[in-house]
Amino acid sequence: EEELESIFNLSPDMICVCTTEGKFIKVNAAYEKAMGYTSTELFEIGWAKLIHPDDVEVTNQEVEKQMKGGEVMNFVNRVRCKDGTYIMLEWQATPAIDGIVYATARDITERRKAEKTLMKNKEALEQKNIALREMVEQIRLERTRLEENVAANVNEALIPILEALRTNDIPGMYIDLLESELGELTSSFSVNTKMKSSNLTTREMEICHMIESGLASKEIANLLSISTQTVDKHRKNIRKKLRITNKGVGLATFLHEP
Repeated sequence: EEELESIFNLSPDMICVCTTEGKFIKVNAAYEKAMGYTSTELFEIGWAKLIHPDDVEVTNQEVEKQMKGGEVMNFVNRVRCKDGTYIMLEWQATPAIDGIVYATARDITERRKAEKTLMKNKEALEQKNIALREMVEQIRLERTRLEENVAANVNEALIPILEALRTNDIPGMYIDLLESELGELTSSFSVNTKMKSSNLTTREMEICHMIESGLASKEIANLLSISTQTVDKHRKNIRKKLRITNKGVGLATFLHEP
């Protein structure tokens, strides 16, 4: 009996012996500590008066099951501590014998709070993901709309002007270059990935586009109103930045490669 009494009082779980009518017969030290009441106070109050009003019905239903000699009872309810706060307990109780129930309980208040916080964070994250997906879709739609508008403007406004210029004395290669650049603009809105990663200047990018279009250094010089030597200097710097110096590959060929 002394050993059982020691186990009863040293257990970290809350243990009680009570009647199905709502009275305590015996409680251990862990039960007193969790509730804030002394055992004498608990005996006077009884367990039925400590249950949260919203949990009375479910608790009574479980007790009725135990009175019928059911299996070990497992349920959760909230009980009032001496300071007026409620804690949530997870119960296990034996079937009632002659109106007596042996029960253990664990305080799961903090666990339930953590679960609720986790659920709220999960819901908030899902809402953010939904908003992000909507934003990405909106950006995609805006990009598509922009591409369609630019393509329409080029086709409706600029292409007719190019066709008109062909009838004048302007060298056809320049018109072809402009038409090629407009076609590239409306098809991808992008720059050659090799150019993107090479830190080329704006002028060097411009010269790269002309080289891609098949213009020679003299033609580029005339179009940009610079000397051929300056074009050659730019070409040398471009080859260096693209890391093809002394590699035996033509700049135009390299730029056309995927």
